[in-house]
Amino acid sequence: MKTKFLILFLFAAILVNAQSKNFSFSPANPAQNQKITVTFDTKGTSLENAKDVKAFVYEYGKDLYSTSQYEVKSNQFSVTPSDSTQGLFIVFKDGEKQDNNGGSGYVIQLSGKDGKLLPGTDAALANAYAFWVAYLDLTRDNDKAILLFEKDFAANPSIKNDFLSGYFYALNNIDPVKAKEIIKPELDKIASLPNPTEEQYSLMATWYERIKDSENAAKYKKLYNEKFPTNETVFMEKFQLLRKTNDLQEKTKLINEIQKDFANSKNFPYSLSDYARALLANKKYQETFDYLEENYRPEITNLYNSLANTLIKKDTLLNLAQKSLELGIKKAKANSKYISPTKPPYMTNEEWYQNNDYSTALLLNTQGELYEKLGQKEDALKAFNEAVTLNKEEDPEVNEAFVKLLVDLNKFDKAKESLEKYIKEGHSTPAMKELLSQAYTKTGGSADKFDSYYSSLKEIANKKMRDELKEKLLNDPAPLFTLKDLDGNEVSLASLKGKTVIVDFWATWCGPCLASFPAMQKAVEKYADNDKVKFLFVNTWERVEDKIQNAKDFIAKNKYPFQVLMDLDNSVITSYKVSGIPTKFIIDKSGNIRFKSVGYNGDLDAMVEEISTMISLIE
Repeated sequence: MKTKFLILFLFAAILVNAQSKNFSFSPANPAQNQKITVTFDTKGTSLENAKDVKAFVYEYGKDLYSTSQYEVKSNQFSVTPSDSTQGLFIVFKDGEKQDNNGGSGYVIQLSGKDGKLLPGTDAALANAYAFWVAYLDLTRDNDKAILLFEKDFAANPSIKNDFLSGYFYALNNIDPVKAKEIIKPELDKIASLPNPTEEQYSLMATWYERIKDSENAAKYKKLYNEKFPTNETVFMEKFQLLRKTNDLQEKTKLINEIQKDFANSKNFPYSLSDYARALLANKKYQETFDYLEENYRPEITNLYNSLANTLIKKDTLLNLAQKSLELGIKKAKANSKYISPTKPPYMTNEEWYQNNDYSTALLLNTQGELYEKLGQKEDALKAFNEAVTLNKEEDPEVNEAFVKLLVDLNKFDKAKESLEKYIKEGHSTPAMKELLSQAYTKTGGSADKFDSYYSSLKEIANKKMRDELKEKLLNDPAPLFTLKDLDGNEVSLASLKGKTVIVDFWATWCGPCLASFPAMQKAVEKYADNDKVKFLFVNTWERVEDKIQNAKDFIAKNKYPFQVLMDLDNSVITSYKVSGIPTKFIIDKSGNIRFKSVGYNGDLDAMVEEISTMISLIE
């Protein structure tokens, strides 16, 4: 047994130290509060020709603590970790391009004065691999996590209780049946303590339920809530009740209870937001405005935009809409550098400020729409222009509103200049073609030459997309699977060798998944006659009893021409190490993953073009 553990621990060390030869740091055994000089040679990496490389440094202990951004100059930067940090993850980026060490991140673990790793350092890294690395666009790895946990537990038994939640999570993800054999004795040991802590009560309430020990789950949930009545679990239960309740009177009762007991919870603003939206949905417009004023927190500034948007679309109470926008914009600008307690630790302050700017831009865009409606077109143009600038000209819909008004105001030179830029950069909409046609002819262009002129701009955009996608090319073996479709037919990935296969992981509760489906339908129809391209829509992570009927009902209702495969036990999505949906994999004819695409940005045509480009690049 000792030999086995030695092999496992050596393997764990190899896993941690599997860094690229392009990456190094000094001193060799860095400590807390000590300056660390990091060297990253971009030669031979995806950032070889990058001009503005930044290092994103994620400081962690038991959890992810914070994220900072550093300029990499002459292949180096320096960082001094805090006295609570046990390790660093580093990812190098230039815009959307990045080098993340093949999905593992670059890791620096911290040592004590004796040069040995601090107790809990391996377990902290294991927690990362089990939980939060997915937020960094890195790959979760439960096997690696368990090796690191058990190595640290063996060397430092006193730290075990601090990391049981992550350990249980990793075990349960691999094999729930075997995991129960390990988890239950650990929980029973904690239950025997004379005075468990709040965290230990939470652990027992959560994990007795997950291993389906209903008697103990009920017992310790009751004790947890009695001893700690304002714990975060109670808040989340009340918040979920608030969200699910449609009756406004009942919502009012619940929000008052929540406000009385949980106003100091960092997630409390979500409750305010939900109640304000309920007032808005019930057409209580003045009450919505008053509620925002009386209960204002920076996190709910976007509700001023929601109120104004609703009033503009209904063409009613436009004075209230204008008041809401003016106040919302004033508050948003005042809070542009505000760091909310709800800021995720994986975001840098700079990224959070950009998020604030985006919220301000939405308000300005809506203000532009209102001014247009009121006939105040120059004021509208000013608002649209400011919104475009705050969004760094990257939001196609905001760009469209701006250039459309330029054309309406006969500002054709500026419209043409802006449209050319948006189209070439890939931040355009289909409607921009007609707008550009008008601006082109009004500035001296010949109508019979417009198509070739427009095609030249689109070709620049397409080349830019192709070049960016080439940077993202992968070449990893795709995990094999055999699943049944909605008709009960077995479909195996192996049987599709020789074809390009697009595997789309989705669920019926996933908003972005469903929003992407019109684009996916268009892509499926585009390749309907190409027998060398196959689309598979893998339904997974469902939360209903009858998963098959649930998927059947959804597809039938929406009449999508998709071949849906059922990942009933979530084993396939786990084998692909997916951390969020929708996630698509483009698999080549040899059975290798060549592209991975996560999320949906709302641009239907751009998604179809991206999928088409990815397919063409690997044919």
